[in-house]
Amino acid sequence: MNSIVKKLKETIQNYPDTLAVVEQGENNQYTYRQLGERSAQIAAKLIRLGVKPKEFVMIMLPRNKDYIAAMYGVWLAGAGFAPLSPTYPPERIEYIKNDCKAKAVIDERFLRHIDEEIPLSDEIETDLSAPAILIYTSGSTGKPKGVLHSFGSITDSVFRYMEYANTSVGFRAAIGAPFTFVASVQGAFAPLCSANTAYLIPYEFMRDPELLADYIEEKQINRCFISPKMLKVFRAKGNSLKIVSTGSERVSNTYSEDYQIQVAYGQTESAGAVMMFEIDKKYDNTPIGKPIGNVKKSCR
Repeated sequence: MNSIVKKLKETIQNYPDTLAVVEQGENNQYTYRQLGERSAQIAAKLIRLGVKPKEFVMIMLPRNKDYIAAMYGVWLAGAGFAPLSPTYPPERIEYIKNDCKAKAVIDERFLRHIDEEIPLSDEIETDLSAPAILIYTSGSTGKPKGVLHSFGSITDSVFRYMEYANTSVGFRAAIGAPFTFVASVQGAFAPLCSANTAYLIPYEFMRDPELLADYIEEKQINRCFISPKMLKVFRAKGNSLKIVSTGSERVSNTYSEDYQIQVAYGQTESAGAVMMFEIDKKYDNTPIGKPIGNVKKSCR
């Protein structure tokens, strides 16, 4: 059994009635029990369709709670997934499908009548070297290229983040990264393995500081990723926000007395952040080329 699947299974068993995933709109949420049941139904259908361990499944759903259930469901079946978006051009979708030799596609059609599936009773055993995720590049310089991550890589990535975040049960963590980015796996499954509640922020809110501040206050979000550029103009409207994660570009002039700012560094090949820093007021305005953060703790 791979560690990330075992850890999330334990969370589901220990906190069945805690909210796991919340998306925009009324009643669009899963408790941990509901997330586990839906994922097990997806896994059962994949196995019934002939999907075997170490094979690939494409996920092509809107940004919603079932996308997360699908990711976990593929892992329960012992397979790996390639995350896609329904907005991709047909030729890109077809290329990726052929390239990874996808044995199934989880889309809205796949999920029809999924409630009729008898949930998988136990996950399919696989080892940490087995493929878990295949992230494809944009293809802007040629054909899209897949970056492969094993279960071991993803487990290390998620556990690094969990150790650093050190959050409690029920902590509210917002997810802003697209599911087609590997950072979303760390951003989603670290909270879920910690019995947090993961909130799916609509993309448009991530680009508008007013909408984002309103959303954070309305949902009483405790942790959120905000880009360095946005962080310079962002102003919280309440006191629920405790931790802001940022990164992907130069960070300066962002210090706030209202919340802790953590700067994460990583890349697609490392399955998420490999090192994190906390912003210290003393160093926040340091010129380019000098350290911009006071290193409090490293995630290896």
